[in-house]
Amino acid sequence: MVTPWLNSIRQTHKLTIFAAQNAAAFVPILGTAITRFNALSQSLSLNVTYETSSTAPDPDNLNGANVQLALANGAYKFKGLGADGNGFLAADARKGVTRFVTGGSAQDAKLVKAFIFLPARIQVHDFMKICMTVHEMVHATGIDNDEHSSDADPDVFCSSLTPSGSGVQCGLFANRIMPPIWMTSRTAAKIQPLWS
Repeated sequence: MVTPWLNSIRQTHKLTIFAAQNAAAFVPILGTAITRFNALSQSLSLNVTYETSSTAPDPDNLNGANVQLALANGAYKFKGLGADGNGFLAADARKGVTRFVTGGSAQDAKLVKAFIFLPARIQVHDFMKICMTVHEMVHATGIDNDEHSSDADPDVFCSSLTPSGSGVQCGLFANRIMPPIWMTSRTAAKIQPLWS
């Protein structure tokens, strides 16, 4: 499923992202991930870019960053528009999770905040961390797990990213190794209309 962001956010063609206090050591990874995502956006006309924010998302209104990146050490919590959310991500998982806060009616729900959680104690090389972060940034544009790229035609948005030497293998079956980080036209086509 794809869900658009609130019109006032979507019209900026930009998402701001804040690194939570527990993700301070992840800031260099996030910076590189933003650069890589924005390069993909430019080359594939995704119509949305990211920039860092020094202001955390306000838990009660639309102020602050649109997206927050935090590390999870098992159970995690988030709050947006006064609503609480929670979940679980193992500290050594090889994947992240993105959770959304929506506003509006059930028939016309729009995204107002996104919360990215990455595993706090994952033992992989930095390029894998960058790929995981870009993957979750793709989710934060408004795309849920049902829209992952297939193992037959994998990219940074496939459900299986695996370290392979100093690179990352995309998918379970295809022999596609990044770098560079790439995105298929199928994934791009999911993002483009959300931000046009």
